[in-house]
Amino acid sequence: MKARILYLIGDLNTGGAQRQLVYLAQHLDRGRFEPVVCCFSDNAPLAEELRTAGVEVVVLRQWLRPDVSRFWRIPQVVKRYRPDLIHAYLFVANTWGRTTGLMYGLPVIVSERTAVKRKDLGECLVNRLLAPFATALIANSQAGASLAVQHKEIAPDRVHVVHNGIVLEPFHNPTVGNQIRQEFQIRPEQSVIGIVGRLAPAKDHRTFFQAMRLVAVQFPDLRIMCVGDGALRGELERLVGELGLQPNVIFTGNRTDIPAIMFALDILVLSSQWEGFPNVIMEAMAAARPVVATEVGDVTELVIPGQSGLLVKPGEPEAIAGAVVSLLRDKALRLAMGQEGRKRIEEKFTHEHMVAATSAVYRQLLESFGRE
Repeated sequence: MKARILYLIGDLNTGGAQRQLVYLAQHLDRGRFEPVVCCFSDNAPLAEELRTAGVEVVVLRQWLRPDVSRFWRIPQVVKRYRPDLIHAYLFVANTWGRTTGLMYGLPVIVSERTAVKRKDLGECLVNRLLAPFATALIANSQAGASLAVQHKEIAPDRVHVVHNGIVLEPFHNPTVGNQIRQEFQIRPEQSVIGIVGRLAPAKDHRTFFQAMRLVAVQFPDLRIMCVGDGALRGELERLVGELGLQPNVIFTGNRTDIPAIMFALDILVLSSQWEGFPNVIMEAMAAARPVVATEVGDVTELVIPGQSGLLVKPGEPEAIAGAVVSLLRDKALRLAMGQEGRKRIEEKFTHEHMVAATSAVYRQLLESFGRE
């Protein structure tokens, strides 16, 4: 008999957690599991991907702020679909998932997708209050799991670490990178450094651009692609002007063609102050691109220093610049690191690995609740 899994998430935008949910729901063994996805916003560009894969999607458009209508609309979804298990992603859905599971006696999995050392106090208190009502927590990083336990948001014996996985199929055609270079008028001989992610404080774009100013002194023809959007865009555009980097920098805004973006780069930089398990590094490695990354969260689980990339301390533009320059000067090393990164993804971090590990947690919980 199939077990029905109800996924809850705030939106189905193109963020990392949303993408991982889509991978999981698309590739679950349909002989054993039936996924249904419920999101709380019509900001749902990924919904069509799910529907194309035969996954039912329920969109509960926001009526109010805060939307107290969820008190009765989420139970209506539960009554309609009668799930065997609820799996929630991110804080808002985690909160509703635990309260709904309590009402209906359902096992509930909550998620931990970051490794933020200083969490919002309100979120921390809510998580502690509702901790007894989470059957399990799936963290995508050991760092995130440890912090959840440290903040008393979950008992240690209820924690499972399942690293993110990536679908490799879009990363088989390097020539698509040429289209991106043509779109932004980048000549074949120009080196391109990229940073990919939302324009938010955690990503520390300020340190990245300070590092790129140092790199541009030695490589004045360098192109720098800043992929993503967010509240800090105006501030960062002003910073680029102050640093004299306007001729070098391209702000692309949000993009859905990340594989092509990665193939257009020579090096990906991640300058974050904190991370859980960053998808963007997996994507760069899948495209056989070397990575220069800050040593935060579970980045060290992905990047083997000196083999698939170089690691530096966060907040140090000189260290980032030095690592980037060393790779720009050694094409053979860049190519070798890229190939090692691709090999590591194939061996450990595909979506098949992630789906298998998550399915094992489902089976364990369903069996303990007599639903398997």
